Amino acid sequence: VSAHIGNWEALISAISKEISVVHPIVKPIGSSGTNNFVYFSRKKNGVEPINRKNKGDALRQISKLLEQNKVIGYMMDQARIGAPRLPFFGDLAETNTSLAILWRRYNFSIIPCASRRISFGHHEVELKEPLHLDMTENVKDDIVRHSTYFNQVVEKMIIQCPEQYLWMHNRWK
Repeated sequence: VSAHIGNWEALISAISKEISVVHPIVKPIGSSGTNNFVYFSRKKNGVEPINRKNKGDALRQISKLLEQNKVIGYMMDQARIGAPRLPFFGDLAETNTSLAILWRRYNFSIIPCASRRISFGHHEVELKEPLHLDMTENVKDDIVRHSTYFNQVVEKMIIQCPEQYLWMHNRWK
C-alpha cells in the first residue's frame, strides 16, 4: 500500500526489478499518447498493470493474482464514488475501503511503502513492516476501522516529506 508521494512509477519499477513484479491497479492517464507512454514504460520496467475497463475487471484480476501470491500495488489516497468519509489529517475525507474489503476476503500481507526524491533521477524506496490487522465478526466495523488505520499509515508517510505529496488529490471535496 502506498500513496502519491515521491515517485509512484519509480517505486513500482524498483520493487518489480528488485523484489517481485508489481501489479498496480491503474486507470488511463491523460491523452492516449501519454497513456501509451506510461503503459510501455511500466512494461519495460517489469510492471504488470491491472487495467479497469469494465465493472468487475479489476476484482477478477486481483483475485487471481492474490491466489497466486503475487504483489498488488494499491494507492490508498484515491477516493471513489460513494466512499465513506473517514479521518485523514484531522478532517473527514473520502476513503476507498476496497483494500480493507479485499484483505478481509483474502487475508494477505499489507506492506506500506513509499518513494522519496533524493535528487534529480535519484529516489529512495522505503518498505515498512507488514501491517497487523485483526478480524472480528462485525464486517462493517472492521472495514471502517482498517480503512481508518490505512489513512493513519499514509498520513505518517506524508508527514515525513509533505513537499513530495501530490496534494491535488482532493479527498476533502
